[in-house]
Amino acid sequence: MKHILSFNLRDITDIQTINFIVSRGYKETGSKFSVNFCGSKGYLNHFEISSENCHIHGANRICIPSYTNKNGSLKSKIINIYFSKKDGVLLTPISILQLAKF
Repeated sequence: MKHILSFNLRDITDIQTINFIVSRGYKETGSKFSVNFCGSKGYLNHFEISSENCHIHGANRICIPSYTNKNGSLKSKIINIYFSKKDGVLLTPISILQLAKF
């Protein structure tokens, strides 16, 4: 697995962050990347970062309800994006507090 980049979850709605994910993913792998937002029954359910390659089901997805504060804002989490030709995109969240312990 190759580490592509890391970003703060709160920045996922910023068009510059989305553009950076897509362009950096392509530059690092040669595969087209996309960022998709998916709703369910009136609320934002999850987002996916995908490439042209196959994916392990759910590994390229972050479920929004699991990462929201009581006021509805997104929690401050670092999302790492990894890639392999075999497995595609893998997203791994790390809390800011976990990151500070290193």
